[in-house]
Amino acid sequence: MRFPFILMFAVVPQLAIAAPRIVCHTDYDGTPQDVSFEAASTPYTVAPRPIYDDFQLRVVLRDKPADLAGVRIQVFWNRKGEPVMIQEARYPWPPRPVGQRYGFTGLQRIYEPYRDGELSYWCEVTKEGTR
Repeated sequence: MRFPFILMFAVVPQLAIAAPRIVCHTDYDGTPQDVSFEAASTPYTVAPRPIYDDFQLRVVLRDKPADLAGVRIQVFWNRKGEPVMIQEARYPWPPRPVGQRYGFTGLQRIYEPYRDGELSYWCEVTKEGTR
C-alpha cells in the first residue's frame, strides 16, 4: 500500500520542472540580456522587467484556461522616467513556431526615438529549469 504513494511523490518534482516559461533574448547597444517569464493566472500580477535603463519588457503568458490562453508581449520606453508602450504583440498558446532560429516571435527590432537606440529581441518557449 505504501509503494504507490512513494511513487507519486517521486513524480511530483518532475512535473514541477515541466512548467512553461518564456525566455526573451534581448540586445541593446551590443549588450545581451536574457529575461524569463513564467505562466500567470492573471495578467495583473505580471510586472515589466527592466532592459537596461531605456526599456522595459512585459510578457504575459496564460496557459489556462484554454479560452484565455495566449502570450502578450509589451515593450515600454522609459521616457523621462515614465514608461511609454511602443510595441505590443499577441500570440496564441501554444505559440506556432515561425520556422527560423528566432523562436516564435522572430527577430524584433525596436527603436527609441530620443537617442535612436535599437533594442532587438526574440522569445522562445522553454521548460522551467532549462534553457
